[in-house]
Amino acid sequence: DMHSGNTTQPWGEDGAPVQLRGYNNANSAVQWALEQADTFSEVVFAGCSAGSLGVMMWSELLQKRLRGRTAKFTTFADSFAGVLFPPQLVHAGQGHLCDVWNICGLPLLNQVEQVQCRSKTLLLQEHFRVAMQENRESRFAMVNSKTDAVQVLFQKGYMLTAMKSRAGFKMTGAQYYKGFNLNMQEQVKEDNFGVYLADGTQHCFTQSQVMYTTTPQGEGGGGDGQRLSEWMGELSGAAATSRVVCEGALVQVQEDAPECENTTYCDEAIMERAA
Repeated sequence: DMHSGNTTQPWGEDGAPVQLRGYNNANSAVQWALEQADTFSEVVFAGCSAGSLGVMMWSELLQKRLRGRTAKFTTFADSFAGVLFPPQLVHAGQGHLCDVWNICGLPLLNQVEQVQCRSKTLLLQEHFRVAMQENRESRFAMVNSKTDAVQVLFQKGYMLTAMKSRAGFKMTGAQYYKGFNLNMQEQVKEDNFGVYLADGTQHCFTQSQVMYTTTPQGEGGGGDGQRLSEWMGELSGAAATSRVVCEGALVQVQEDAPECENTTYCDEAIMERAA
């Protein structure tokens, strides 16, 4: 439930009630952490897979609670960006999850976002961007492989079972990567946001040793590109570093243009924001 749910639903053949209390669970952890000290020299907020979605959901509220209590806040969303396919079902698909998980009335969203959420016009990416806009002194980042196999698989299953979309079930890695780039074109407009892209299908980098071996050529390393671990350290430390890391031929990714089947490319619009 993206660490944000607040509902009870029937489950299984017998319809036994199952509580989805991701919001309460995460809120308890946040409250405990805030009780451990009055101030924090640095806060790094990170999560992979479903944790990445939780990071995107919680960044805005967590920084409100920490305002005046930390000098440095860095967010890393690892390997889940909320890409859905086909494009015309993105709002309905994300809106359905927020509805069934009863997210729209929670403090995670401001009042304007709560209205948008109920009308299924709010996207998770837009909510994450609000956190960037309201916390200019903080750093935000996304780490992702270009054709993340787990994200593609989850999207297929969700769009078929929940949204009854055969087109969504047939989404390719190339279509996923195009959708990801279109999302990033908006995010990188914020100068406190960065993105690291690796070739391949790897799902999650920050929870294992691949964080130290990954380069833009993939989790196995290779090439002369900057290692993921070095980039994350520089970004967190506010050192001079490229906001966008990607290696490959430059391609103009446009919503009304067909996807490029060779997914080793980099989106020209994103790379223009690399500095």
